[in-house]
Amino acid sequence: MASIALPAGGCGSQEQAPRVAEAKRPKADSPYVEVLLGFRNAARSNVTYDAYGYVQSGFPASQRAALDAFCVVVNSVRTDSESRELSDPEYFSKRVVAAARPEAEAASMASVRRAVGKLQAVIEPESLSSLLVKSYTKACY
Repeated sequence: MASIALPAGGCGSQEQAPRVAEAKRPKADSPYVEVLLGFRNAARSNVTYDAYGYVQSGFPASQRAALDAFCVVVNSVRTDSESRELSDPEYFSKRVVAAARPEAEAASMASVRRAVGKLQAVIEPESLSSLLVKSYTKACY
């Protein structure tokens, strides 16, 4: 079924299709995902959102660490080549998880990885461009 949707959706190779197709349909099944969806929409509209502020109270340390790490990462991107690297899902995940380590003292790294996975599904790293990275920086704080 995913291979049938590929030509119509123009998603690229069949190897990438399941990941891309799944990422485009995140469900707001938790308050964290709801915040991430608002964050994504704000970034795509190039408006401020204060995503990090939303997760400061009432959210687990792993989710706070994941979102803070992503904001730190996008804020540190200075070149188009760094934006291109960040658009690789594997690189995205490794970079955000590594940035979350210092913040994750109160959370297990497994729970941080799960929070980064949800973040990755909503953000869709494949769609990141240098302009969108700047918009995410604006929407972070």
